[in-house]
Amino acid sequence: EPKLLTFLDHEHQRPGSIWPARTALLSRSNLVILSRRMSFVGRWLLVAVHLIDDTPTPLMGRVTQCDYYADSLYKIVIELVRLSPGDAAHRWAQGRDRR
Repeated sequence: EPKLLTFLDHEHQRPGSIWPARTALLSRSNLVILSRRMSFVGRWLLVAVHLIDDTPTPLMGRVTQCDYYADSLYKIVIELVRLSPGDAAHRWAQGRDRR
């Protein structure tokens, strides 16, 4: 299941450019992804999880760890936060719909 990520603009809280990543682990409070792009600890990320034949599911969280993994990939640990239905993150994810 492909993931698309974007950083949130610090000043305006708007999504920026997107890039792909793979999921390594998903729990109730954390998401671990493998990405060719690194992230600084403390940055906020939006993630659009694309499921088969369904609309993208938005996840949002703060980066708590980023380390080099292997083969030019970084392991990024994201502490997830609860999103309210209809907020900007949901609208952003709906705009990423591939259908």
